[in-house]
Amino acid sequence: MGFYIDAEVNTSRGRIDAVVKSKEAIFIFEFKVNETPQKAIEQIKEKKYADKYLTEKENGKTIFLLGVNFKNKTEVEYLVEEI
Repeated sequence: MGFYIDAEVNTSRGRIDAVVKSKEAIFIFEFKVNETPQKAIEQIKEKKYADKYLTEKENGKTIFLLGVNFKNKTEVEYLVEEI
């Protein structure tokens, strides 16, 4: 399908919940339970998770930050930011 998926990706500042790579983009996911998608995005930025992929951005890939909050088994909120 052209996607590479990795979970619990280590960085020097923490662990990224999930990263999905395609030819055109990198998607950095942070998952929360009963919090907010904004809080998840803030964690990605605070811990500089995207820094690990900036060289790929320089090579033309788009980087997306995705904050996902699971409210319960059927309700999911998310927020997407492009950097």
